[in-house]
Parts: sequence; structure tokens; C-alpha cells
Amino acid sequence: MRRESISNEELLTWMLSKLSSRKRVALITIIEKKGSAPRGVSAKMAVSEDGEVIGTIGGGEQERIAIQKALEAIREGASRTIKINLFRTDLLTDELKTKSQICGGSVALFIDVLTPAKRAFIVGAGHVAKSLAALLSMLGFRITVIDNMPQYANKDAIPMADEIITREDPSEVINNLSFSKDDLVIIVHGDADVEYKVLLALYGKKELPGYVGLLAGKGKLQYILKKLVEQGVSKELLIETLYSPAGLAIGSESPEEIAVAIVAEVLKTQRRAGGVHESLVKEILSSM
Repeated sequence: MRRESISNEELLTWMLSKLSSRKRVALITIIEKKGSAPRGVSAKMAVSEDGEVIGTIGGGEQERIAIQKALEAIREGASRTIKINLFRTDLLTDELKTKSQICGGSVALFIDVLTPAKRAFIVGAGHVAKSLAALLSMLGFRITVIDNMPQYANKDAIPMADEIITREDPSEVINNLSFSKDDLVIIVHGDADVEYKVLLALYGKKELPGYVGLLAGKGKLQYILKKLVEQGVSKELLIETLYSPAGLAIGSESPEEIAVAIVAEVLKTQRRAGGVHESLVKEILSSM
């Protein structure tokens, strides 16, 4: 049963539990109230990406609208402010309004989207992996390196890693993990059969990471894709979710440059950015 009358401590504990379970959460707070409305400024409720709700901002249709907008914000990964008018009118066509609640006032809500801690799983422990760990660590990711060669996968070689797991079959590690859309898995191992088994384990998961990258040339990629499809992995799913060769096409050659290209692609994907040149020099000079 949904909890409505709760303390701030209970609300925060519930949100932390969801975040710890790799679920996104939206905290909805009334930041402005005008006229008559069920609850006042600072009233809060929270919504998780699986639709669970705790707390209340007053119930009724305004709350249903708020939950719908919170779920949209969670899907898009973007916080926002909305205004809901608690009266019937056709004059305010650009604002949300209730049909059943006619209190006469309005509320402004801040929907703050909170995401789990960012995690990056790097399969492989070579030069590219080391550069990836360094860059992603600077961006605030918690780094886990997975490999089958302890002589390369160790803290001396990759000091930026938060966790290093060595296993004869790295796919066994993947089998024991769960992922969310806020996670990255970047495969830069080099052995096609190891990489195939890791991908097969990944595509057997209930939820995929938000970014799956495989560093591979055309020949190796053809080999791996053929084996995945033969094992029943959907072609459509692979097209939608697998980035390979991993990284934006910026003419990378060195391991460091390849890592930069991959991280740029990660950011482009996460932020739904265009990834194009943004120089305004020509435009500005042309107008002078």
C-alpha cells in the first residue's frame, strides 16, 4: 500500500533504497503556490522509474499529472519545472490544467531526477583500458576492470580502477552482475571468443547497460555478430544497442586517442547530442 504521510527521513531512505537498486528516482517538490491548493510550498513526493510512489503533494488529478510528468522526466533523464492550474479554463492553453480539481489556485513543481552512481565496466586491461579508466574516472564514474590476465589487470597497472576482477572466463563475472541504463560496458579485450562470450552474457540480461561498446575491426565484428545471431540474439536489438567499432570517427590511432573517441561517443549517447562541429566563427563573421 502506498505511504502518503511520511517524514523526510523516510522519504530519503526510500529514495536511497531505489538508487541502490539501480533505479532512477524523481523527487517532486511544490516550489510555489498561488490561491487555493491542497498542499503548500515544500510538500514532497517521490516516484521511481518502475512507477512506485511515496508521499503526496495533495492527491487528485494534479498528483496524477505530476506522476506522469515525473516518469517522462525519468525516461529523458532531465529535471524540469512544471505549473499546474487547479481550475478549468481554455485560456491557458500552454499550461497544464486539471479538469476534475477546481480549487482555483495553481502550483509550480520542481521535478528533480536523481540517477544511481555512474558505473563503467571495462572488459580488458590493455593500453586502451588504462586510458579509458583514467578518462572515465575524471568524469566521476566508478570503474570496474574485468580481465582474465592478472599480470595486466592489477592496481599497479591501472591505479584509477575502483575494482579489478580477474576470472579465467570474464563472462562469468557479467553473469553475476545486474545493470541499468546508467551503466556502461566497454569491451576492449582483444580476444574475439572472450568478447563474444561477454556479449552473449550481456544480451541474456533482463536490462542492458545504457552503452555497450566493442572495440573491433570489421572482420572480428562480423565473426562475433554471426555467433550472437546464431545463439538467438535479435538482429534488431544488436542494431539498436551495440556500438562497434566503439568510438566516434575522429581518426584515432594511439590508445589514448581511441579512449577519447570512445568516451566522446559515451557522452554523445547519454546526452542525445549531435556530436557535430559547433564553431560559430563563419556565421558571426559572415554577418559583419
